[in-house]
Formats: sequence, structure tokens, C-alpha cells
Amino acid sequence: MPRLERWSLFTESSIYTAPECLVYQVQGFVYGNPKFEDGKFVHTSRIVELNIEEGYAQTLNTRYELGEVNPNYTAWLEENGKSLQSIKKG
Repeated sequence: MPRLERWSLFTESSIYTAPECLVYQVQGFVYGNPKFEDGKFVHTSRIVELNIEEGYAQTLNTRYELGEVNPNYTAWLEENGKSLQSIKKG
């Protein structure tokens, strides 16, 4: 299974997008994916299932193991009163 390191979630939305309509993607450094050289920075297609507790993100075609979270993303979450556990998708 491909693995993403120093990953973070992002969404392309506007202030008018309802929370239930947000489309999440993951970006980070990929390892173990034959399509990319190890360590290449990538962003995934739309996440259809995100399981922080079990450590994976599922797109339409690929399941990614989630390694280390980007520390800047963790700091941003904390500064904004959020946590990884508060983000549920799928």
C-alpha cells in the first residue's frame, strides 16, 4: 500500500460551500507507489473514506497509508481549535 508522509488534508472550496459538500484531498510525500518516485510531493484525488484511527485515506482508486502528519498542519489545526479526530470523511 502506498504511504504518505508529512501529509495534510486540504479542500478546494469557497466561503459558500456547505460543510457537508467539502471535497477533501491529501497532500504529502509518497512512498511505495509505482507511479511516482519515492519522496515525491503529491496530492491525491478526492478522498472517499478517511480513517484517522486506522491510519488510511481511500480515494476512488488508491488506499494510502497515512504516516507522519505534517507538523505545520498539526499546528494549524490546534491554532484553529480543531483536531484530526474532529475530521470525519466517509
